[in-house]
Amino acid sequence: MNIHRTSKSGLFLMELVLIILFFAITSAVCVNLFANAHLTSVAGKDLNKAVVEVQTAAEVVKHTKGDEERLAELLGAVRQDKGMTVSYNQDWEPIAENEQPRYQLRIVSTPGTDGMLYTEVEMHKGEALLYQITVGSYIG
Repeated sequence: MNIHRTSKSGLFLMELVLIILFFAITSAVCVNLFANAHLTSVAGKDLNKAVVEVQTAAEVVKHTKGDEERLAELLGAVRQDKGMTVSYNQDWEPIAENEQPRYQLRIVSTPGTDGMLYTEVEMHKGEALLYQITVGSYIG
């Protein structure tokens, strides 16, 4: 008479492996969600700050009515071939033109035939455009 006793430890081990696999998969999904939430938060902060800086520059453009010297003085802008730029570091503090910028405010004005001055005010992060406004000012 052969009596076969089946060990229940094999079944327990299989169940334990499946539970560990389940928790590993769910933890990977959670880490991915937190990483994406962080990236979305950083992008949102960049966009909010870009909107504030571009709107401020747009108001200064309207106030100066095309006076580039006054505009450069008020914004701390540096004249370029096509317009002006203001460079910022990673903390959104203005920096000198010889430093490597993380963000760059670009202002390009084009006189219209109708007595208007049309100005593009853009904020870039590297080469990526974060925010842009077109300002129209009557200059006479």
